[in-house]
Amino acid sequence: MIFRHQALCLACAAATAAAFAPNNILGMKLTPRDFISPRQQKQEQRGITISPTSRYLYSLSDNKNHKKKMSLQSTLTSDEEASKTNEDEEDAIPDFPSINEHGIYDIVNADQHNAWLKANPDKLMVIKFYAPWCRACKSVEPKYIQISKDPKYKDIPIIFGQLSVQHNKAYVKSLGIMALPSMQIYAGSEGLVENFPCGPSKIPMLKRKLTDTINSKV
Repeated sequence: MIFRHQALCLACAAATAAAFAPNNILGMKLTPRDFISPRQQKQEQRGITISPTSRYLYSLSDNKNHKKKMSLQSTLTSDEEASKTNEDEEDAIPDFPSINEHGIYDIVNADQHNAWLKANPDKLMVIKFYAPWCRACKSVEPKYIQISKDPKYKDIPIIFGQLSVQHNKAYVKSLGIMALPSMQIYAGSEGLVENFPCGPSKIPMLKRKLTDTINSKV
């Protein structure tokens, strides 16, 4: 009687699994093999017998694990999208150049350059054009910083900026820059008044042109 009762329970479990299987709703004929998951198949290949009740329970377990996997993938996708959005926000370039630790405006593109010129119609503006790989540019840098901090310009409406040709080659060329490093001097709303190559040996010429421009425009 006990064995007969267990057999009936197993048969009932198999029938219950078949009744709730989606394919049965469509009127398809099912067999016990339809409830064997990949994990169960591996166990049977190793000679492990799987009862109908265990097959049903394994099916529920595999379905639950699949849902967890899909939920994890969805979470990772959402996190990746959020991270990408944050990176895009961080990579967004502001409309106006920032001032570095030396008090010089770091101009990164044409829009910032034009905004910088437009925002200072009553000032003299000096801008250095350079390239990160240019040895002469690196030699000029400390001298340019020294000039921008010269006390004699303290009471003069003058500001200093710099623009790298990296990512801006076409734009820099359109400004008439033919060599690096080069300098341009703008007299506020009057526009460009000086444009010349300025390597390390030309720094005295930069100082002289600055003096001439200040005397004639300020």
